[in-house]
Amino acid sequence: MNRELIKLKFLLLFIFAITLILTGCTRTVDETGNKENSVISETVATSVDFRASAINSNISGHASPLPGVSILLIGTDGKVIDKLITNEQGEVQKDITVPIDHKYLDESPGALPPRGTVTAIAFKEGYRQKVLYEVPIDSTAQPFLMEPIVEGERNEPDVQLGNNHHLEIISLVRKYESILNNGH
Repeated sequence: MNRELIKLKFLLLFIFAITLILTGCTRTVDETGNKENSVISETVATSVDFRASAINSNISGHASPLPGVSILLIGTDGKVIDKLITNEQGEVQKDITVPIDHKYLDESPGALPPRGTVTAIAFKEGYRQKVLYEVPIDSTAQPFLMEPIVEGERNEPDVQLGNNHHLEIISLVRKYESILNNGH
């Protein structure tokens, strides 16, 4: 009986911890209990995974993990938030707190939770730099596909968008479409 009670307490504590981790941003209710006056925190905190891989030049075209890639995370204010380096599996994980990106903030019922956004730039000797704009800070894995430098070619930095979820994009478009349609 006592062992079952301990297991139940552990399970409840585990569920509480997972809920706290996954929540990121919180919505609080004011002292009157009115949700209409609730406040959304101005930051979002989560763990983000970056995965770097190299394009193989062989016929199969498979990508392989790329260790030692330096990744700079740049905030919306233009300041460097952090410098990360991928491990032997080409991965790096970072807990990060950034301001909410208000263009993705949708307070309608059933909306996605708030998210932040950063720019990430990846560097590795012998590879073209990779610039990722609109990298979501919302517990999404972010891949970097690094291309080797080719002698005699321009080898400029490669640019792409971060790994944005399709529901976030749909929400963004609907939000601004309603503003367009309402004449604001």
